Amino acid sequence: MKIRPVIAVISLSLALVAGSVVAVGAQTDTEAADPVAATFVTGKISTAEQETVVEPVETTVDGVLQGRGLRDEGATIESDDPRLTGSITRVLNANVWQGTEFSYVRSDQVRIENEAGSWSGPSTTIHHSGDGVPEGEETDLHTTLLTGEGDYEGLSAHLVTSDNAFEGIIFAGEPPPFPEPIEPAAASAEDDLLATTFVTGTLGDPAQVTEGVETRVDGVTERRGWVFADQALETDDPRLTGTVSAVVSGDERIVTGTNFRVDLQSGTIRIENDRGGWTGSLTSINHFRSGGDPTTAIDTAVLSGEGAYDGLSAYLLIDFSETPAVVQGTVFAGEMPPFPELPPAE
Repeated sequence: MKIRPVIAVISLSLALVAGSVVAVGAQTDTEAADPVAATFVTGKISTAEQETVVEPVETTVDGVLQGRGLRDEGATIESDDPRLTGSITRVLNANVWQGTEFSYVRSDQVRIENEAGSWSGPSTTIHHSGDGVPEGEETDLHTTLLTGEGDYEGLSAHLVTSDNAFEGIIFAGEPPPFPEPIEPAAASAEDDLLATTFVTGTLGDPAQVTEGVETRVDGVTERRGWVFADQALETDDPRLTGTVSAVVSGDERIVTGTNFRVDLQSGTIRIENDRGGWTGSLTSINHFRSGGDPTTAIDTAVLSGEGAYDGLSAYLLIDFSETPAVVQGTVFAGEMPPFPELPPAE
């Protein structure tokens, strides 16, 4: 969501095999002395030595293959920041829909370790492929929020990953808090539409923007309670076509040694149409040159349906670096798989 200026394949047949994972970078030793420094990082994941050490428990519920508790080890990280190098341990939970199109949503716990410290936190994934998907239009995207430990204590990171390549921000402190949920409007209680679909579309600019409170704290510009109203969402699934409103809070930092800035946001989002609504959480990473358009501006939304969409969930990625913003995601029955517990470091 623009506050400024108004602004490896997962295989689940009889066994669940892990795909790519996101990771984060860290500041250099000179940057680490600055408590509010933010660093834009890029890198890649190598899964050549990755292996499954705990097999998942699999069940099928209402036609959805559920894999729980897969643990893998042995993947490694390479990055333009030396503190990003290290080993990866993950525990994965996934819900999978199989047919001519193969889709899944996943909730993971990730731990990255090296000699100086470690990073751990939740990661969510959306995947869409299969014979029914044109070549070049497959989707495999991850969003990860990590907390530093050891030498990285007091740092956080927000990453987006595709095809084992990642980019993101490492920053001091924590992500901005989520605003209070948006109160739902009355929705018609029509018959449920339970089809699982992969969704693409666009999101227009808000017709109304109400600025929240902006303060400057230790070099961080904190914006709280910005309201974006009457954004037109058009997709190829009528259930996710309607009017969008959101309440967003963000923390903006200068990227160390550059004229770029990063804005990390948390929010609550609501989508409404004549048949019902969707409400959920929103996280965002924005990387932009001061006074310029963003080079990275990805929002991740996890939504629960209401009215005719009661019992459904949606997982959306919104790319605000395009005009209009590009939307892709999935609608499915039930909920996101729960986050597993990550075993303590040995």
